[in-house]
Amino acid sequence: MVYEIREMDPGNIEDVLAIQFENQLSRWPAESYLAEIENPESIALCIHDSANLTGFILARLITGEYQEKKVSSPRKYSEAEVLNLAISKQNQGKGLGNLLFSGCSKELERRFVKTIWLEVRDSNVHAIRFYKKNGFSVDYIRKNYYSSPIENALVMKKYL
Repeated sequence: MVYEIREMDPGNIEDVLAIQFENQLSRWPAESYLAEIENPESIALCIHDSANLTGFILARLITGEYQEKKVSSPRKYSEAEVLNLAISKQNQGKGLGNLLFSGCSKELERRFVKTIWLEVRDSNVHAIRFYKKNGFSVDYIRKNYYSSPIENALVMKKYL
C-alpha cells in the first residue's frame, strides 16, 4: 500500500472528526480544525492511502512570529507543540504514525523549530511509547490537567 502525506484541507474535516472520535481524543469542533488550517503558524497534515484519509497530525508554532507560508524567508521560531495526532483504528500498527510525525518534523525543521512539546495522558501507555520511540522524553507532569476523567498529563519534549 502506498501512503501520501498532504496538507489538511476543509474537505478532510469529516474524516478527521471520525478519527478523533474513535481514538477518544479531546473533542475539537470542526471550526477549530478549520481555524488551524487557515493559521499560518499551524501545521495540519493528513496521511492517505489510495482511497481514504487514515490519520492526521496538528502542530502549532508557539514562539516568535511567522510570515505567510508563501514568503520565502520566514522569521525564525524555536518551539512548537503537537496538538493532536491520530491514526484510524484499522490502520494502527502499520508505521503510519511514524510517517506522519516524520513529515511534520520536516516541516517544523523547515520553519526553524528547535524544540517540540506535547501533553499526553499519563495512562496512555501506547502513545507514551510511540513518543519515546520518536525521540521525546518526559520533562514534567501537569497534575489534574485532563478532565473526564481527571488525570495528569505528562509534558514531553523533543529537540530537533
